[in-house]
Amino acid sequence: VSEPVYRALTALRVALVRDLTARSINAPRMTTAALPSTLPALVAAHQIHGDASRAEELLTRNRTLIRHPGFVPGGAALEVIAR
Repeated sequence: VSEPVYRALTALRVALVRDLTARSINAPRMTTAALPSTLPALVAAHQIHGDASRAEELLTRNRTLIRHPGFVPGGAALEVIAR
């Protein structure tokens, strides 16, 4: 690889890292939550997020743990997006 190409690729990498770092400041953060008991997804979403409309997000993100939307398991570490 020639010197000008190397310098261009290095500059691109630096710019990419800076851009991704700046964008990630506003990105939602992942966290975990555990319910005290087994609950329907609508109730679980309301308890975790204060918003029952996020039930589908809860189900999609935790599809390996939740087999049925009526039974979100209590005590399990659920992956959630903190907003």
